[in-house]
Amino acid sequence: MEAIAHATREHRTAPVSISYRITSDSAFDIGATLLLGEAFRRAVMGHARKLLGADCIPWQLSGHDVPPQNRHEHAFYLPEDRDGDGMIDHFLVHIGGGLDERLEAVLDSLGYILPGARRPRLTVARETGTSRQNAAPLLRPSRVWRSVTPYLHPWFRKKKFDVADQVRRECRARGLPEPSRITWPESIERGGRTWRLHHFQRRREKQVSRQPDRRGQFVELHFDQTLAGPLALGYACHYGLGLFEPVQID
Repeated sequence: MEAIAHATREHRTAPVSISYRITSDSAFDIGATLLLGEAFRRAVMGHARKLLGADCIPWQLSGHDVPPQNRHEHAFYLPEDRDGDGMIDHFLVHIGGGLDERLEAVLDSLGYILPGARRPRLTVARETGTSRQNAAPLLRPSRVWRSVTPYLHPWFRKKKFDVADQVRRECRARGLPEPSRITWPESIERGGRTWRLHHFQRRREKQVSRQPDRRGQFVELHFDQTLAGPLALGYACHYGLGLFEPVQID
């Protein structure tokens, strides 16, 4: 039995994942995941304002005013190291709420993103079809999922509400099974390099609220049934923090 890593609803269209390939020579490693995830969303919002108007940006793109039952069905903007060398070479946009013609027009119009002042821009090109058709690694089914970027717990810790409890609560809220086992690696290996927490940006460019966790942890999740990705949990998960990759491909 296969579950999708974002809960499905009968009242909306099927989830869609769209892949963009980085075509410029500018290089960012996985430590810049949050930086690029936020930059990609800014680019999308800028194009949406031009094409649709500032007051007509769909919640699926903005994440604002989402329906109460659809808390995580707006866009995930996920930088991706598809070849495993430690450098970001793709973007994966996953929208659990599905697409319509307006969203398609916005996402088709992207040509580059600006990571910030005094940083080179990244040229991007949408790949044909969905990322599932292109076999993006983040979408492959597995029972075991391991951190690509640090997981930062989204709520403040309490005596009977530790980090593992928060992971389980997030899974339940998304209609996923709870993990049967959770382990906490001290580091991850990528591109022949050992990555530790301090190698990753873990604070958003603009803090919109208090951040319960500024340190983060690497996590490995074991499930009793197969999940298909993408799977991203915790603080800033819509920008690439708390991103998991499948370890055992089913």
